[in-house]
Amino acid sequence: MFNGKSLSLNKLENGIIELCLNQKANKFNTLDAATLNELEQALDLITDSLSNTAIADTTDAIMGVIVTSGKPDFIVGANIYEFPKLFAGDPEILGSHNREKSSILNRLEDLPVPTVSLLQGLVLGGGFELALASDYRIATAETQAALPEVGLGILPGFGGTVRLPRLIGATKAIDWIICGQHIKMPELLDAGAIDATAEPDTLITEAKKLLQQVSKDGSWQQKRQKKLGAVTIDSGSDDTSFAELKAKADARGQHYPAAFAVVELIQQTQSMSRDKALLAENSTFVKLASSSTAQALVQLFINDQALKKQTHQYTKKLIKAENMAVLGAGIMGGGIAYTAAVRGVSVVMKDIVDTALMAGMSEAEGLLNKQVKKGRMNQKKAQAALSNITPTLDFDSFDDVAFVVEAVVENLEIKKSVIKEVETKVSDDTVIATNTSSLSIADLAEDLARPENFIGMHFFNPVPIMPLVEIIRGPKSSDEAIATAVNYAVTMRKTPVVVKDCAGFLVNRILTAQSFGFIKLIGDGANFEQIDKAMETFGWPMGPAYLQDVIGMDVSSHVIDMITASYPERMPIDDKHIITLMAESMRYGQKNGIGFYRYEKDDKGRLQKLPSEDTKALIAQIQPNGQHPFTDQEIIDRLMLPMVNEAALCLEDKVADSAAEIDMSLILGAGFPRHWGGPLKYADIIGLDEIIKRCEPYRHLGDSYQPTDSMIAMAKNNERFHKLT
Repeated sequence: MFNGKSLSLNKLENGIIELCLNQKANKFNTLDAATLNELEQALDLITDSLSNTAIADTTDAIMGVIVTSGKPDFIVGANIYEFPKLFAGDPEILGSHNREKSSILNRLEDLPVPTVSLLQGLVLGGGFELALASDYRIATAETQAALPEVGLGILPGFGGTVRLPRLIGATKAIDWIICGQHIKMPELLDAGAIDATAEPDTLITEAKKLLQQVSKDGSWQQKRQKKLGAVTIDSGSDDTSFAELKAKADARGQHYPAAFAVVELIQQTQSMSRDKALLAENSTFVKLASSSTAQALVQLFINDQALKKQTHQYTKKLIKAENMAVLGAGIMGGGIAYTAAVRGVSVVMKDIVDTALMAGMSEAEGLLNKQVKKGRMNQKKAQAALSNITPTLDFDSFDDVAFVVEAVVENLEIKKSVIKEVETKVSDDTVIATNTSSLSIADLAEDLARPENFIGMHFFNPVPIMPLVEIIRGPKSSDEAIATAVNYAVTMRKTPVVVKDCAGFLVNRILTAQSFGFIKLIGDGANFEQIDKAMETFGWPMGPAYLQDVIGMDVSSHVIDMITASYPERMPIDDKHIITLMAESMRYGQKNGIGFYRYEKDDKGRLQKLPSEDTKALIAQIQPNGQHPFTDQEIIDRLMLPMVNEAALCLEDKVADSAAEIDMSLILGAGFPRHWGGPLKYADIIGLDEIIKRCEPYRHLGDSYQPTDSMIAMAKNNERFHKLT
């Protein structure tokens, strides 16, 4: 009947038509524009055939339609790569486009014969919405379904907010949609989202039986009618339930409105007919999709996929990472050893002091016990992970390790000495990585016999929690060494980004640009509490003053001074600035209870941030013109513009290869607000013309407020860092 690139129509016996989704060019089925167009063509053919057989009164009439998948997964969702251009365009065009595509599912639902979808594997997003448009759904026991659109800053736009409540009730539907998690059996069946289960090899047979039965007794018509009217299922959908769901959705914060919009929409449309509810859904979808949050979150999804593909290119020819060694049993070394051991890697952890080794093992055991206590790991697995770590005071077991991470104190000469020694204790092809946040890989490698086997590896603290690892390519690092480090990072469930050796590498270099803006702003008379509040309202997990307290002034002042000294034209600061003043005054932050803020432990031993009355008097020493009022927008601009410009310069300098890597690194390594998508996506959303305009009043503060030449050229050509297509 029909054989397209995405689906086919096949005649089965007894007047049953199979509509088989099977994208020939892809591993997975997606509900992209091309598939929807073919679905419309297929429905035209079915409709024409129904009309013709009705006129001819023939026995070859269509009795029902079965929707199947030729892939292990039914449909894994929409093609998200189609979203950026649509979302950034004219909202009216987006609304028209979405109504048109959604109406295709209405045509499936409105066929004058019963329909059944056969589900297997993953049934996600638009794929679940398509299945909901059929009269019946039969699934295998392993089927998982979800409407995860809220995670992209939107809501289901093909009828998911309309059909699911009419099948399982409004409150349960809201809960499924705002959580976005995969729903498994038997919950899908018990809730009424699935009508029956079957073994994979009997799905078609069971569907045929069902269609033959319901076409005779007409029960499919009553079942369909329930989806066309108001919600009739009572699942506790009273005002109290909606208020609780709104509170749950609102907890996501003002920058993530999609969950709250879902609750309001379903509460509003539960009494409407299908068609009116679909119009309301479309209106809300367009409003959310046109927002900066949706554009940023969609870009993050695309960036994440790009990083995974790039990582695969590095690791596709490598064998599994099985053993490694860690030098140093301190906070970083112990964290690295624990993280690798939990993933099944055998780790030799060396230190020069027995007490340090015992402390490292004790820390690992404590972390594992927490996992057991929280139910994330059983005791047997925890014990196996701990046994993967072998503490040692010597190099005897280093001769057969494939990978070594040096994690001793952040001191150039000490590290050089340790690295040079370990090179003599390992095999010629062992890769050695130094864990450093600031030291030059070129300097550390200058005395090595095999610098091609040496790379940098910047783990972020705390290692077990922070997902990013910067893999730093030294001037002589081989591709094989880089690939090996990437492989071990992936094994530890980290996201590796390969960066060039330069002061601050990638994340700290861009963060220091913000610290420069903060230092200058304080010097010009700004109130640090207002700065923190403005930046936290903007979306940062903590403001820059609070962040310095968490890092520690002694550490932060060293890093800031070292990195700014490497970029004196862009980040010119005085020898004595607010961070060095704090460090000299022994106000280190949380580590000794006093910094910009004061810290005390509550009854549960957790640090509480409290005001410190003498902070402002101390800050006055480096505010020669006294205090000066700034608007929140001025604060945001003075701290964000240097980050944008430095990120753009990092892209030009090939510190990282792509805007995707830069933005994801700042998201994962520095807590950059996800709803802005990273510094370069933030620039895309604001517009490069506007970024350049906002920089103008601050040019006198340094070249950090000078847009790069490429930014100026891109603005003239109306270009973006992240392409829309």
